Amino acid sequence: MNDACIVPQKRSCPNVSAVGFGVRFQTAPVGNTFALGFQSQPGVTYQLQQTTNLAPPTVWTPAGSLVGDGAIRTMTDTAATNQMRLYRVWLQQEK
Repeated sequence: MNDACIVPQKRSCPNVSAVGFGVRFQTAPVGNTFALGFQSQPGVTYQLQQTTNLAPPTVWTPAGSLVGDGAIRTMTDTAATNQMRLYRVWLQQEK
């Protein structure tokens, strides 16, 4: 797994906790499985979404979801059969 940073609003990533969240991901799927791990926040619902094309209109398809508990959590797409698949994690915080 490699480290990456998801950063909102074109900011740099030296202080990950202040601007985004740290992510660990596989550089290549194992079989038909892609895994994405990250530090979760309690009470936040995370949905792993995938698409095969970013051309408008981009259609994002759910590939799994979980509710954060403060631990490092891993989301897995077991149907990663396309040659290219793009991912995002959609966050829905408690209201």
